[in-house]
Amino acid sequence: MDSRIQLGPWSLDPASGELRQQDKKIILPRQQHQLLMTLVNAGHDSLVTREAIISTLWPDGRVVEFDQSLNASMRKLRRALGDNSDNPIFIETVTGKGYRLKVEPGHKKPSSTTKVKYLPVVILTMLVATWLLWPGVAKNKTVPVIAVMPVTTVSVDAQDPLALSLREELLTQFNRASVNDLIILAPGSIDSRDASAKIPGSLYLLTSISQDPINKRIHLRLVDDQDTQLWSESFDWLKGGGTRSYQRIASQVAQSVSRTLNISIPQISGSTLTLSEESLKEYNQGLFLMTQGSPVDLLKAVEKFQSVLKSYSNYVPALAKVANLRTKLASSDPSRRFDHFSKAKDFAQRALSLDQHNAEAWVALAYYQFYHSWNFAQTRNSLDKAIAASPNHSDARSLDAAWYASQRAMHSSIEQARLAKRIDPQSMTVNADLCWYLNFAENFKQAEQECSQILELQPSALWTRLGLVEAFRQQSKWHAAAGQLMIALGSSAKPAKDISESELRTLYQTWLDKMLPLYAQGNVDAYFIATLQASAGNEQQTLEWLEKAVQDRNGFLVFAQVDPRFIPFRDSADFARIVQSIFKDQ
Repeated sequence: MDSRIQLGPWSLDPASGELRQQDKKIILPRQQHQLLMTLVNAGHDSLVTREAIISTLWPDGRVVEFDQSLNASMRKLRRALGDNSDNPIFIETVTGKGYRLKVEPGHKKPSSTTKVKYLPVVILTMLVATWLLWPGVAKNKTVPVIAVMPVTTVSVDAQDPLALSLREELLTQFNRASVNDLIILAPGSIDSRDASAKIPGSLYLLTSISQDPINKRIHLRLVDDQDTQLWSESFDWLKGGGTRSYQRIASQVAQSVSRTLNISIPQISGSTLTLSEESLKEYNQGLFLMTQGSPVDLLKAVEKFQSVLKSYSNYVPALAKVANLRTKLASSDPSRRFDHFSKAKDFAQRALSLDQHNAEAWVALAYYQFYHSWNFAQTRNSLDKAIAASPNHSDARSLDAAWYASQRAMHSSIEQARLAKRIDPQSMTVNADLCWYLNFAENFKQAEQECSQILELQPSALWTRLGLVEAFRQQSKWHAAAGQLMIALGSSAKPAKDISESELRTLYQTWLDKMLPLYAQGNVDAYFIATLQASAGNEQQTLEWLEKAVQDRNGFLVFAQVDPRFIPFRDSADFARIVQSIFKDQ
């Protein structure tokens, strides 16, 4: 029987990777064979993401340079097929996303004498191959959700420096799991085992530390939402064990839990430096300050991590943390935005020069490339590497959603935003972003529903409430929009039931007049003023403030071409020029 697959003039043996064309025969190496079969099984004209291909070709995550390795494999495959990326016949590159097979895969018909005999075997083989190779297939299983809970201490030292670091390392290890196998809740999403905070069906990794006069004992349990124990293990922590010890423990825990759940978590070696007890305390104080969230606390956290780096200049986790914090400070401290972004880039690059698998550093670098340098190709590259190294990294998924929105790929943007919400369901930022991306997609009815649901849980979420205002405004629900806008402005007054669009614009103008003086003080950015000008119906002022936003290099400009508040300006030559200045290097 001939089970070969026809790809244009080529005949492919799916088992051996042999390509034939008349008297020409090529045996594809393993990676090129896997790559081609991944595209074939996806089918004609179906997008296969780079992430899906990377997880198929390198399931253990051990390749150092995912991006370059995939590009090299694709070049070799195209060379074998005689294909050209500039004018493709077989494989089309979808920039920043992945690849599509341009030819329709066909199968040679078996002869009449063998058709009936072998047909069941052929069908079974094809179904199994498709099930195994097709990226993203759910395979009829429920993806477990794990909350890695804060580590509790039963010791004299209530601020045990091991507690925060151990939880961070456990999260780092578990975040390497594919989101098709396991969802790891972001640490801020569930910090207590309060029954009201439980997520139905989720699992909890509980860790406690007890101490005798000499050593510490670390106890870990995996339980379900009914407190039924699924797995447990204990480890001894010898005095002076250092950071290598808890990295080893976290790695062993991740592998034991993955076997219990029958999934795979790639093992990747991290930092090999061992911090002194004093430096470990400094590092953990930085971790604690990061959770406080205020700009003052973030700056103090930077100081703590930099103190660690004075003694251990190549300690990658501290380098990545400083890079991450600098990107957050760039948003909260506009007067020093350029300085914060510059330092974020420098620290991220230092971290990555030592460890290519550090997702936090890749995300910080991508944040700089996206919101500051507006280099969308470099952002895509950094995000691909962050997600390949840590598929459950909520910040990577959230920024990925933003990147797709900037490219007007709204289906992918909303898909990634929903995934970010699954990982970090309590984040006000993640929830607000999803609300706004639905507005960007001009799916205003769904945006209204999503924003309303979020506000029921988080009434103080101002950015979400403004998203609801916009969803109402775009549906000409002037009364509802005015009511939500008044709440956002802190007013207890109620709008008239017959309020008109012009009266809503007047309300925006009143708000705008209060905001304008704050721009000079650095408390409001130019892009936000431009959106208020647009909502108030001030056309010329809108364009002027967008120009100011360009001069200020305001990060939100990456969304200008999808922001519904600028719909009336999309046919304007001036607006098109402003957008072009942002995307000129794309």
